[in-house]
Parts: sequence; C-alpha cells; structure tokens
Amino acid sequence: MIITRILALTACLATCALAQKAVLTQDVDSPARQPFAVGFSLTGGSFCGIPSTDTTFTVPTGKRLVIEQVSAELQVATGVGAQVTVILPVPGSSGTKYRVFPLTTFHARLSTNDLYRVNHVARAYVDGGQVVTLRACEVKDSFPSTLSGELSVSGYYINVP
Repeated sequence: MIITRILALTACLATCALAQKAVLTQDVDSPARQPFAVGFSLTGGSFCGIPSTDTTFTVPTGKRLVIEQVSAELQVATGVGAQVTVILPVPGSSGTKYRVFPLTTFHARLSTNDLYRVNHVARAYVDGGQVVTLRACEVKDSFPSTLSGELSVSGYYINVP
C-alpha cells in the first residue's frame, strides 16, 4: 500500500514537472512572407562567359528577396555541356561585387542531346533595388547554338523599413 502511494506520488510529480516544462509551439509561415516565383524559357544560348543571354530581374525597393530554390532543365547537343549560374550582389555592396553559384548536373542522354537538370536548395538574400542574374550557357562553344531549356527561382519577399 505504501509502495503504491509512493509510485502514484512519483508518477504525479513526474507528470506535473513535465507539464510545467512543456512549451507548445507551432511552425507557421509568417504573414510577412510574400511568395515569389519566376520562370524563364530559353532557346539558343551562348558560350559561357558571354553575358548576352543573361536573364535578369530587379528586387522591388522596400523588399528583400529570400531565394530558397533554383531549378533548371537544359538540353544541349551531346558533348557540348551546359551550365546554369546564379549571380547575386553581395549585401551592402555598391553592386560591383557578386557571388556566383554555378550549377551543373548531367541527367541523361537523349539520342543526339544531353539533358541537364538541377534543383538547388539555397538561402540567399537580395536587397531591394539589386539585380539577380541567371545565366544558362554552353560549356563548349558550338555553332549553331543548341541550348534550350527552362530556369526557375522561388522564395519569398519580406518588407524592409
């Protein structure tokens, strides 16, 4: 009987102690986040290093873009190779310094074309008024250009004072 009471008291104290320390939390998206997604189709391209085929977009003033994902699917002639590069300004810079993230993943060979796919999870911040540049290019020069594909960037905007 005494042992039963001691066990019951111990169970009660343990339960009460856990209940006091437990903090209920819930992971909910902040309403301050404004979803962002942009996609680009391209046909024809250029040899890597020639910026004529760059695709750019500017982050609106008063916002900060948080890039969470970059994806691409590119087709190019067999053996030529393809690359996607995301060029971001360094926060606080005057726009003359950039971070470059090259993305290249060979996926499959389709008769006379090679297929490249990439799906890159990231956490990159771009301030309002700054430009994000996407570049898809052929690793080896070919004439005529055989590059075609889709690029996409997604994340969210947040308001900044």
